Amino acid sequence: MLPGQRKGFTIIPIIPLDNDRRLLLEAKTNIDLPEPEFVIGTADFDAISGDTGGLELGIGGDIDVDVEEVNLIFSF
Repeated sequence: MLPGQRKGFTIIPIIPLDNDRRLLLEAKTNIDLPEPEFVIGTADFDAISGDTGGLELGIGGDIDVDVEEVNLIFSF
C-alpha cells in the first residue's frame, strides 16, 4: 500500500425484495476508511445546556462509500 492511500474493504450484500426471496438486490460496495485524525480541544460554558465545559477528544475523518455494481436477481 502506498503512503497516503486509504485502507478499505468490499462488501456485497444481497437484499431480498420480496417474501419468497425470488427477487434479490445485490450491490458491490467499496468502503474506504480514513487515516484517523485525532482532535483534542476544550469546551466553553454553554448557558443553554448548563454544561460547564471540559476537555474534548475526538477522532475524525471521512468514510467513503462507493457503490461499484448493482444487480437485480430473479429466481424462478
